[in-house]
Amino acid sequence: MLGEVLIKADVNKFKDGYFFLFKNIEQTKKDYKIIKEILDLSKKFEENIYIILAENKNLFMCNLDNLKIILDLHKNYIPALKVIFQNFNYTLNHLEMIQEWLLSSDFKQRFQDVNHPYPSLLDPKKLNDQAEKINYHNISGELAWKMNLPLPENYKLIWLWAACSGTMAIYTFFNYSDISTINANGWEDEKKVYIDNYTYILSKKTHVAIAPRVFENNDKIYYLFTSNVPLLYICRDPISIIRHAINHIGDQNSKIKPMMKQITLNSNFKELFPEILYWYSNSSKPELSSLIKVLDNYELYFKSYQRIKILKKDVLCFELNEISGLNARKTFDFIADKFFNVKCDYSFFSKRINRHQGDLVVLPVVYSIVIGEICINIVITTKNLMYFNSLEPKMTNEDYIDITSEIFKERKLMFDNIILLIKQKEYNILKNNQKCFIDSKKYLNGYMDAFEENEIKIKNNLITEEEILQYLQMRKDLRLKLKDILDEELNFIKINYPKYLKQWKYYQKFEQMCNET
Repeated sequence: MLGEVLIKADVNKFKDGYFFLFKNIEQTKKDYKIIKEILDLSKKFEENIYIILAENKNLFMCNLDNLKIILDLHKNYIPALKVIFQNFNYTLNHLEMIQEWLLSSDFKQRFQDVNHPYPSLLDPKKLNDQAEKINYHNISGELAWKMNLPLPENYKLIWLWAACSGTMAIYTFFNYSDISTINANGWEDEKKVYIDNYTYILSKKTHVAIAPRVFENNDKIYYLFTSNVPLLYICRDPISIIRHAINHIGDQNSKIKPMMKQITLNSNFKELFPEILYWYSNSSKPELSSLIKVLDNYELYFKSYQRIKILKKDVLCFELNEISGLNARKTFDFIADKFFNVKCDYSFFSKRINRHQGDLVVLPVVYSIVIGEICINIVITTKNLMYFNSLEPKMTNEDYIDITSEIFKERKLMFDNIILLIKQKEYNILKNNQKCFIDSKKYLNGYMDAFEENEIKIKNNLITEEEILQYLQMRKDLRLKLKDILDEELNFIKINYPKYLKQWKYYQKFEQMCNET
C-alpha cells in the first residue's frame, strides 16, 4: 500500500507529486489502520473474508470510511456485526442502501436497542414494496435467510406446527379451503422450512405461515415471523400425543407393492395388505419401550410454549376435539370466516384424517375387470383421500359416481367413510354385464372382509394411554423426565385454558401418579 503511494508520487513529480506525498502517506496509514481493524473483526464471523476482499478490492478501498462508521456504531451489537460480515460481498455491493438502514432510528429501535439476535440486513418495509428496486420478489429465499430478512408479510395466520396434534386435519382444512399453505415437514431443517414459507408467501395471495418445531440451540426462524397476526395452536392431552407417537408408522412405500394397489378377481386376499412397520420400534408392532425415544425427541411434540414466548403474538388455541368429528365444522368455519373469508365442505372431517397408525394405509386401491376390450376400474378410497392432495391425487366428482351402497348394501362397513368410485361410462358397461357385475360385487365384499380383518389386527397391536401410564408407573426416570417437559410445556394452557387440563383425563392420572410418588 505504501509502495503504491511512492510510485504514484514519482510518476507525478512534475505535477507536485511529492508535495502531496506526506499527505498521502498519512492517509495510507489511516486506511491501513481501518483495514486492520476490519480484518481483525471480520475473522470472528467470516472465514473467507480475504477471498471476498480480493473480488471487491476497489469497492472495499473506496468505502473504508463508510464501513468504519457502520462498524463503530454497532461495535457492541454482535448480531449486527455477524450479519454484516456473513454477507460482506452483498454489503459492499449495496453499501449505500445498507448504510442508510443500519444507521436509521428504525433499525435502532427495532433491533439494536432490544439486542435482537437476528437483525435484518435490509429494511423490511422497503422489501415489502414491489416499487423498490430491491424487494422480496428479487431476493432468493436462500439469500433472505442468510441476511435475516423477516418473512414477507403476506400471511394472515401462523400455525404452530406440532407432531401428533391434528396436523393432517389442519393441512386438509387449509388445502381443501384453497387457503394457501405448504406441506412443510415440521421436523426438517429450519432453513428449509423458512425457504418453503418464503417461496409460497410470495407466490400466493393468501397464506398461512408455518412455525416448525423448536430446533436445539437454533431458534432463528421464530424471530423472522414479524407480521402482527395470530398464532393457531392445537393442544392435546400429552399422554395421547405420546400414544400417537409410539403408534406412528414409518415409511410404508417400500412395503406397499404394486399388486396391492392394482387388484383383480384373481388377486389373493392374503397378499394384498402390507406388513406395517412402526417408526420408533422399527418392527411390525409398536412397543412401550419406545417411550424413551419419544421423550428424547420431545421437541417434535412439545415446546410450543417456548415458541409462543419468542413469537409474542395473540394465540388462537383449540383443543384437538374441537377440530375433530362433528366439532370440526364450527371451529373451521370460525377460522375460515375470520381470517380468509372462504367456505369449506366439512363432511370429511367426521372421520379420522391421517393414516399414521397404519389404518387404511393401502388405500386407494383400484379393482379392475376387463369386459371385451374395455378395462373397468373401481377405485376403493375414502372421501378424505379424494381431497387431501398432498398424499393422493384429487379426483373430481364430475368424472366419478359413488357405488358404495350398491356394492355393500347388505353389510355395515367398519369404516363408513370408505367409498367405491367408478366412471359413469364404465359403470354402464359393468351393469350391462350382470355376470361381471355379480362377480365383482362378490369379490369386493370378500376383499372388504379381508381388509377389515387386517384393520382389526392393526388396531389390536396399538399401544393405549392406559398402558403408557402403567409403564410410567414402573419407570420413575421416564416419569420425572416427562414431568419436567410438561411442567414447562403446559404453562400457557394452565394460565389461559385451564379447562383443557381438566378435560385431559390421562394427563390428570399422570399428575396424580407424580404427586403420589
